[in-house]
Amino acid sequence: MPQAEDSVRVAVVGSGIAGLTSALELAKRGYEVTVYEKEAVIGGNLSSQKINGVYHDVYPHMFPSWYKNFWRLLEQDLGLSREGNFEARTGTKMLRKGERKYLELVAPTSLRAAWTNLTSGFLPLPDMFVYGYSMIDLAAQRFDPKELLSRYSLNGFLQSRAYATERAAEMLDLSLMVIWSIHGDRTSAASYREFVRRAFALGTDQPFAWMLKGSLWEKLIQPLVAKLSDHGGSVRTRHRVDAINIEDGKVRLEVQGPGPEVEHVEADYLVLAVEPEGLGRLIETGKEGLRIVDRVPKLSQVRRLRSEPIAVVDLYFKYALPDIPREHVGLAGSEMDLSFFQLSGLWEDDPNMRDRTAVVLAASDFYALPLEQSLGDGHRMIQAFHEYLPIFRPGAYWGDPSSDIDWEKSHFQPNLTHKLFVNQVGSGEWSPVASYEALPNVFFAGDYCRNPVAMATVEGAVLSGLEAAKALWARQPLGAPVEIVEDEPRSESWLLAMKLAFSANAYWAKWWSIAFDAAEPVSRGRFTSLPGAAAEMLTLPHAFVGDVMKTAYQLGASLLRGAKSRDER
Repeated sequence: MPQAEDSVRVAVVGSGIAGLTSALELAKRGYEVTVYEKEAVIGGNLSSQKINGVYHDVYPHMFPSWYKNFWRLLEQDLGLSREGNFEARTGTKMLRKGERKYLELVAPTSLRAAWTNLTSGFLPLPDMFVYGYSMIDLAAQRFDPKELLSRYSLNGFLQSRAYATERAAEMLDLSLMVIWSIHGDRTSAASYREFVRRAFALGTDQPFAWMLKGSLWEKLIQPLVAKLSDHGGSVRTRHRVDAINIEDGKVRLEVQGPGPEVEHVEADYLVLAVEPEGLGRLIETGKEGLRIVDRVPKLSQVRRLRSEPIAVVDLYFKYALPDIPREHVGLAGSEMDLSFFQLSGLWEDDPNMRDRTAVVLAASDFYALPLEQSLGDGHRMIQAFHEYLPIFRPGAYWGDPSSDIDWEKSHFQPNLTHKLFVNQVGSGEWSPVASYEALPNVFFAGDYCRNPVAMATVEGAVLSGLEAAKALWARQPLGAPVEIVEDEPRSESWLLAMKLAFSANAYWAKWWSIAFDAAEPVSRGRFTSLPGAAAEMLTLPHAFVGDVMKTAYQLGASLLRGAKSRDER
């Protein structure tokens, strides 16, 4: 098809939510957009496959209420209602091996919710209080990326707090592994701080998150691709970009399609919305002197960014299991960091869910899977699940007809080609920004890109796509400016005030936790740990006074900065 002389051609590499968001924003403004996707399916980590008449999402996703730009994309651009397509979630549940009672943990958006968590029974009350307080403390911190001392892990942050306890650290580690597949000793404290700040901004009348009432393809990705098509954009699946050359103000791509011949594509602008590993390869492809890395050598640091797979089993039973909760459930202490949620209670309109239970079972610790054969790994996950929920027959192997599992509908996904970016310490330093002066016609999108959200989330991916489109528009404006919804996290002053208000309780909780740990051996006549416990308890008042004085100073400075900012406006 011949190109109009005044058309502005944009190539978007990658059809995940970041690439599709960027493509739609540009197509809406009249840019000629083509998305190149190396896989046969569209959506990246939000994609679905249809196998034996059943849709299987690559990953289960929760969509928190603070996802401002995602919800605007859904409601305004796609015309989909939140309530009609999603179900509200207030929190999660935990289950210990050998117990049948699910312990409830809810988003701490009110005093009542905070009390629910404190009395959940998952941790002793003082340790649960310390865990909640540490999140307020973290959200109130300032991290300067230019300072080496600001680059530390969540474990490092907790280690520096005199009130912290081992059980509170274990709780945080479990939460991280269930959701993000990374332990607390490797998670960037600065990145997680941004997630926590936004979670604290939720009002008491808002649910913490929402779950999609159907497959990602049917409910989200397909409508997004259709809207892109309505505006003249297109997606070319099974088209892998193998080389990128920047020459004479144009971007030239070598694209390998399903056929044997290599296609040579020329575009005015390029948006790279691929995973970190793929980006690390693409920036170094092409002819020497014409490569992306030749223009911006520091982009080679993206090769340091890590991504991890989360293995998933969509598990369909032959009948309805009793007492399966609708919330996400973490299996505390499981060797693979397993979690599950009930799919059949959510996809109520799907005929495949009728008169049966279907769950999505996820293993965040992929490296705990012992076997090389994928179906064997999938069955190992089912066996581990059965250890916590022994109310069904798992069978001796994947496909065993004597089990209670409908194997034709069930599906195992190791997700080795759909890895999730993990916010390890230092990732903020190595992550790319949306655009560089030395690359006036190349832009970057993806949840690993530097943006205000910081933590790898769907909102971070959507925001990065918008920022790439906005940066491109600034180079060559066409249509209306690209708009981004600015979120409103809790202010620094509010968080510092909350920290100050509950600081005495946190140190008292630590004192209580130490006493709790020392009481058991003493009751059995063992006193060897008593001197150490007593010494730690005696030092807590001094640490408390120092912490309060420092926090009070920070609060005063924050209030003065806020007053000065208001006066300047």
